[in-house]
Amino acid sequence: MSRLACTRRAGTRNRCGKPAHTPASTELLPEAAAEFSEQFKLATAASEPINYKATSDYAVEMKKRGTRLRINLAGLPKTKKDEKRPKEIVPQDEAQMRSLLSSVNVLMTDFLTNPVFSDMGTLDNQLALKARRDLDALIELSDVVRKSADTLAKTTHQ
Repeated sequence: MSRLACTRRAGTRNRCGKPAHTPASTELLPEAAAEFSEQFKLATAASEPINYKATSDYAVEMKKRGTRLRINLAGLPKTKKDEKRPKEIVPQDEAQMRSLLSSVNVLMTDFLTNPVFSDMGTLDNQLALKARRDLDALIELSDVVRKSADTLAKTTHQ
């Protein structure tokens, strides 16, 4: 059934059987997070070499989903120009890549556990602003991860 067909009807559930008060975008958060988190945890495990091709693919998917989520969560407050995160340095070796992937995993966990997504009753502007900043940072970092993974894959011939 298409998203447009899943409209709200009387009661607490929409035609798709999902709670009417929960936006569809936040229902996908745990599923997407589990996929990305598992990949990044595997990539940061020191026992195995990083699969740069898979990491690049996950970064592309993370950016795509993050961008779509940013559109769906347009109601979150926008960050000010002077609140931008410092640019992440591009990893030049596997150790730096593991560090970057670990940072991405922490940031993703912070974003997904933000109470703004679980408490639908009230909207705390500070929490909403942090969620927006975290989401924007994840989208930016996904580009850094992808580019780095592609470059490192060429140098290690994966």
